[in-house]
Amino acid sequence: MLSKPSSWSYQFSKPIALKDGRKIATLAEARDFVLALPSARQIAPLWQYAVALMLEVAYRSGKPALTGARMQLKYALRAEGLL
Repeated sequence: MLSKPSSWSYQFSKPIALKDGRKIATLAEARDFVLALPSARQIAPLWQYAVALMLEVAYRSGKPALTGARMQLKYALRAEGLL
């Protein structure tokens, strides 16, 4: 069970710049990016782990865990050829 209200407004220490010029600067933007992916890609383990870390930040641990979520997001983006 989730223990506190969510906070998707956390900002990354540095925005993630994608090859196509888009930037992901907040946890909410990262969430929206993943949700916009085709379902088949969303279920890939690297995206699932990124989502799990983002949920951890938003609902439980807060800002201290943001760096780990950003790192996994970048890993997934790099694996997809988006960075």
